[in-house]
Amino acid sequence: MGGNEDDISQFLDYNYENARILISLKDGSNSANKRVLKKINALTKDDPNVQFAAGAGLTEIELADMVVWGQIKSLIFALAVVFIILSFVFHSPKAGLLSTLPITIAIVVLFGLMGIFGIALDIATALLSSIMIGVGVDYTIHFLWRFKTERSKGHDHKNAVRITLNTSGRGIIINALSVIVGFMPLILSNFTPLKYFGALIVISITTCLISSLFLVPAIVILTKPRFLE
Repeated sequence: MGGNEDDISQFLDYNYENARILISLKDGSNSANKRVLKKINALTKDDPNVQFAAGAGLTEIELADMVVWGQIKSLIFALAVVFIILSFVFHSPKAGLLSTLPITIAIVVLFGLMGIFGIALDIATALLSSIMIGVGVDYTIHFLWRFKTERSKGHDHKNAVRITLNTSGRGIIINALSVIVGFMPLILSNFTPLKYFGALIVISITTCLISSLFLVPAIVILTKPRFLE
């Protein structure tokens, strides 16, 4: 260390009895930190000279786990609140189910792709669900409200869907595309979690958009729900 005692003091205690080993990781993901910690604990399990493992990495692991579990609870709570509000607005529990359907499909697709491609659920990607609910539920609400207005004018279900898609549908598409374009630059980031975050946001919003403009209209035409009359 160049003979400078100040440099070596961070690795040894004052009496030169205990040493500290520092590990630097290029991959800052929560899964990588957990793998390293597991390996360290396995290597030092029966070593009496090793006192403990500590550091910023362990703090990040605990913080990431808290964020992930917090997001899971928040996700369930947010879906329940959306269901209750829309059931109250449209005076029917079916409205709540129909409105949360695109979001539920987007969540399944999103976390399914994360599992297939091995994308870890860390601090960055855990924020996806909250953004997806806040953005994705708007599309279905816009469609259902305009459809209900067209039905009140005497149009049948198919014609009401056609008019709704030609009017509010265009606004929904422009809204979704503007949000997608806004998040796409994150895909070019050199920071891997941020890159995944941008790509998954684009996928989730696209899924919500497709579900709102194709699946929801099809269900409305086939089931003819009374709360839209």
